[in-house]
Amino acid sequence: GTTSVPTRAAPVSLSDDLAPAGVSETSGVLTTAVGGSFSLPPPLSTLTPPSPAPTGVPGPSEGEEETTTTLITTTTVTTVHSPVLCNNNISELEGLLEAPEYSGGSFFGGLDCTYSVSVYMGYGVEIRVEKLNLSKEEALSVEGLEEDHRFLLANETLMAEGQVIRSPSNHIAVRFQTYRATSPGAFKLRYQ
Repeated sequence: GTTSVPTRAAPVSLSDDLAPAGVSETSGVLTTAVGGSFSLPPPLSTLTPPSPAPTGVPGPSEGEEETTTTLITTTTVTTVHSPVLCNNNISELEGLLEAPEYSGGSFFGGLDCTYSVSVYMGYGVEIRVEKLNLSKEEALSVEGLEEDHRFLLANETLMAEGQVIRSPSNHIAVRFQTYRATSPGAFKLRYQ
């Protein structure tokens, strides 16, 4: 096709007479013409470089066409960030478990923290909820661990400040998950 406006490309319909030249409809070439009608040139890979013009020969005269071919390339970059892991194995007989502190940066992909607490064999673990301030996008769970078996003791929907959670086993896991990039929720659990 042709256009009288040099800054706009006219839609090109490839006819059967261009097929022998090796032009396909998926060539990805944008052609803009200035002047009269024209035919689409073959793809750049099939062109042979023109021989240098003799000195003193004028350029295209009036009525001749001038063709500009532009190749457009688009690059898309996708970056995937995994959650920051903050795993701690704790073997002290008592202590505090708290949400990681927000220090003004951002947690790309959120946080996925597991705190594993072990006390003396034959004793259970008692957890007191001292502070709990989580958003709907965050999860907190307390699980008891016995050999190869895990069992849920409580999660954020069942917890309240002042509540005491008891595990019959000497080993528990507390898991905190958030997909918020900044200012994660807060919790403070005292165990013994």
